Formats: sequence, structure tokens, C-alpha cells
Amino acid sequence: MKKALFTRNLLIIAVIGVFLLGLLLSISCNDLEEGDILEPAKLSKDAENLVSIMGVPKEWIFRYQVADETRITLRADYYEGGKQTISYAPTFSGNIEGEGLLVLDYCKGALLIGIVDNGGHQSIETTLPNPEVTGSVKHSLEDRISLESGTYPLGAVIMSKDGSIQSRGIGDQEAIDFNLKNNDYAVIFTLEVNP
Repeated sequence: MKKALFTRNLLIIAVIGVFLLGLLLSISCNDLEEGDILEPAKLSKDAENLVSIMGVPKEWIFRYQVADETRITLRADYYEGGKQTISYAPTFSGNIEGEGLLVLDYCKGALLIGIVDNGGHQSIETTLPNPEVTGSVKHSLEDRISLESGTYPLGAVIMSKDGSIQSRGIGDQEAIDFNLKNNDYAVIFTLEVNP
């Protein structure tokens, strides 16, 4: 089962690397702005259909634009009962420059983080616990942010054993703390810039 999920994840990154980046960059080249930014990717209908078929939430694909080489660390932390039990930090650590995509995915315990740019793609796959849950909700960054030194929440999977979920999104640390305190399990994705 896990091997099949990893194969699926590798295929997702490869297809996104070949097809989606070309579409996205051709669409967004007209919208380049000053400064270093990260925002939810604006996908064409064809790209949305492809992502939907591959099972990646389109809300978990982000476009970045940085003028100069910038060091980033992407982390994924697993929480049970409000306590951090596993930290995959750094899940990815390296430099980005120019324009590209960050892709996140968490599916039945399989974790994927990918970076796609003109130089190709990189991906990290690992496993997290796959608790038996009856409900889950996913949140992601909804607005464009300026990439300055600091830590930014990118996404969260909030899970419940009994199907009752209390959630406030990932807008700030207070909302994240509320989610962790009031739910059984969570996976939190964060981006650190110039750590």
C-alpha cells in the first residue's frame, strides 16, 4: 500500500514538472510582480483537471517568485492529542530562485513535498502515522504573502476519531493552537525562509 502511494506521488511530481509548470509559467509570466512572493497557484482548467485526476488538492499547490537565491526549509509536523509526536524538519531544505511551484500532499500516511522549477523537480517522500479517523479537513494558505525571513504556515490536515472537528484554519498561531488543542490528530506544514 505504502509503495503504491509513493509511486503515485513520484508520478504526480513528474507530471506536474513536465506539464503543469509550463502551463502555469506561461499563464503567470504576465502577472509577475515586484518582490519575493508565495501564493496559491492559479491553474488553467486543463491544469485543474489534471491535478484533480492525480488526486492532489489544487489548494496545496503554491507559486513562488524570488528575485535572488533564497534559502528555505519546508517542515511537516505530526501531532496527536495536541502534542507534537513527530517532526520532519527539515523535510526539504535548499535554495530556490526565480519562479516555480511548491506541491504538498498527505494521503493515508504518505507525505509528499515537491519543488518544481525550470531546473526540474525535487521531491521528498516519507511516511507519517495513518490513524484511523472518521473525519478530516484540510486547510491551506489562501492569500499571497511576501517572503521575508520568518516562518509561514502553508497547510494543515486536521483529523478526528469520532468525526467531530473544530477548526479555525491556519491564519495565525492562535488558530493553529486551537486546532491542535481541540482535535485528535494533525499534520502541519510550515515554510521557513532564511532559517
